[in-house]
Amino acid sequence: MFALYTKFSGSSFFNGLTLATYNTFFTALPIMFYAVDKNIDVPLLLRHPRLYAESRLGLFFNYKSILYWGVRALVQSALTFQLVALFFGEHIDIGGEIFDQTSLSFVAFVVAVTVQTFTVLFESGGITILNALASGLTYFGFFGFIWITNLIPAFGFYKSVNVLYLSPYFWLTVLLVSLATVLPVIFERSWRFNFAPFEYQKVLANQSTYESVAFDRTSMRDLASIAQADELVESLDRSDGAAAHASAHFHSARNQDVASI
Repeated sequence: MFALYTKFSGSSFFNGLTLATYNTFFTALPIMFYAVDKNIDVPLLLRHPRLYAESRLGLFFNYKSILYWGVRALVQSALTFQLVALFFGEHIDIGGEIFDQTSLSFVAFVVAVTVQTFTVLFESGGITILNALASGLTYFGFFGFIWITNLIPAFGFYKSVNVLYLSPYFWLTVLLVSLATVLPVIFERSWRFNFAPFEYQKVLANQSTYESVAFDRTSMRDLASIAQADELVESLDRSDGAAAHASAHFHSARNQDVASI
């Protein structure tokens, strides 16, 4: 999009440091944990061996999936550039100056890192402690890393990050643009899960339903056991009361006999 606006001048939209570190420091660690993530446990696979058929048939990685990810990336990048330029391009900072291309490109880069972090978590089989920790440390460490390099003139930020971090408009823009790029994906995946799910999604949904029903049945059995125990205690109390009453009556009668003698 930037190349179209600049008529293919060859200039880069992003800072050189951000381009060099995007695929290493800011996105590599969460993807490593995503690669070893399991969305289905081994016992469940053993009970449903048909789930292996989807992988063998290439349903998850084929030309359709590659086209889907390509179109998705193109739409998200176009939305990011257009919305950031629309909301942030002519905004006045706290010093009364209009943000330049360095600031504009940094806002777009923060949105890209935010969307990438959300995508890795969203596409994982489940949010575990490890992948949440990896994504959180990478994402929040990114802001600290950029702030430190912003203080070094050789990296070309010229302390513009200081101004951006102090601007509420910067954080609001990052939030709104990130939501605008990920909400269509959430809606699309929700539609697919409800109307055209994969086989493993059906099994996981049924497993969740089964566990919920089993939990309800266990709870009902526990409640029934508690009720039966309460009834037994009450019955024993009544028996003890009757026995105590009979014993008192016996001793009273005995005392009367002894007195008459």
